[in-house]
Amino acid sequence: FNKYKKEFNRQQLNEFFVAHKDEEWMQDKYHPDNCQVKKAATKEAIEKRLEVFMELHTEGIIDQSRLEKKNSEKIEILLDTFVARLEGSDVVGLLDPDDQERESLCKTTSLQLRTIPPTLKREELLSLLT
Repeated sequence: FNKYKKEFNRQQLNEFFVAHKDEEWMQDKYHPDNCQVKKAATKEAIEKRLEVFMELHTEGIIDQSRLEKKNSEKIEILLDTFVARLEGSDVVGLLDPDDQERESLCKTTSLQLRTIPPTLKREELLSLLT
């Protein structure tokens, strides 16, 4: 019976691969060329986050912050500063909490959706967002 289960699972995996090998999501996730590009982009993003964190740490801003509920406004300003610097702003120190331009400095470019149909092409999604 175990031999049958192994063979059945192998066959199911093979059928799944054959059915989806040409789809964009499968190519993005498993094709070696696409994996290299994605890995490089991920590494670059992590390095940028580390760079910004180290800048804030070197300036002593991280050490001044404590993660406590009573400091929620200060934490929000710290996170807004982090995002602004990630996005290329030349903010020195923390953002001013009363500054009207604070909101415009933090234009996050991430998208979080619970489900995106696998049939939706990347170009179609990007065209909807722009």
